[in-house]
Amino acid sequence: MCKYADVVPSNFHISISKFMPKLSIITICFNNNIGLRRTIDSVLPVLSSDVEYIIIDGGSTDGSRETIEAVADRLGYYCSEKDKGIYNAMNKGVAHAKGEYLIFLNSGDYLYSDKVIAEVLPTFDGTDIIYGNLISLNPETGKEHLDIPPDKVNADTFFRGSLPHPATFIRRQLLIETPYNEQLKIVADWEFFTKKIVWEGCSTKHIPYIISVFIEDGISSTNKTLHDSERKECTRRLFTPAIIEVCYGWRALHSMACAEEMIKIGSTRKLHKRIRPLLRLIIRVNNLFSSPSHRI
Repeated sequence: MCKYADVVPSNFHISISKFMPKLSIITICFNNNIGLRRTIDSVLPVLSSDVEYIIIDGGSTDGSRETIEAVADRLGYYCSEKDKGIYNAMNKGVAHAKGEYLIFLNSGDYLYSDKVIAEVLPTFDGTDIIYGNLISLNPETGKEHLDIPPDKVNADTFFRGSLPHPATFIRRQLLIETPYNEQLKIVADWEFFTKKIVWEGCSTKHIPYIISVFIEDGISSTNKTLHDSERKECTRRLFTPAIIEVCYGWRALHSMACAEEMIKIGSTRKLHKRIRPLLRLIIRVNNLFSSPSHRI
């Protein structure tokens, strides 16, 4: 175990984890000491030989560093130093994680219960992306909203929204191969999920557990203009106009009287097995022959 000297440098980073856990919980923070304490208090009770905890601080000056120091002996890795933004900090956490799976629980957010991690660990079966349910909490009104993602995700899922990032377990190797896009400030996780699930066909699984509580006070909740701008830019880059038109057409179909029966037919196992590879091929061919500005 590594211990502090009498004088700790302003930039510190310590790694003390010696085991190979199933899960790495990663928290990034910057000058949010109150929120950080709430997050830490929810994570410490679930730590075990199967679960490690990593905290990446962006060089806070509000006491966050001292909060981290107080629990240093419970952490797999931690640092407090300037970074280049949210996703740079997340990628830094990924680089030091040892878990087979990762989940990002950023400062302020917290686990729904101290039993939920023990409940979900047995579901880690090699599926690329495993996601649960999320409670979103408005800190001003106190109102809560339960987000239950669909059991099956596709391109339309990401035209409508995304997977709940603080309730999603990602196989670490995926983020090693494809780190979060650090040029984006808000939607790099959405871009990552879209690339991995829609384009690369990574496997997914929905588990019926409420994983965490998301506090709606971060940049993704408070800066809708930037959020929408980045989503629009990424959508244009990831999808050709033809694909966008098809997805909007599919959404319109859902509102038609015949939609329910057509969806049932399209969901049959045999048809789905045959059509999905063909659809993916059509999408890729369409992307190949579209203008360069619309290619991945």
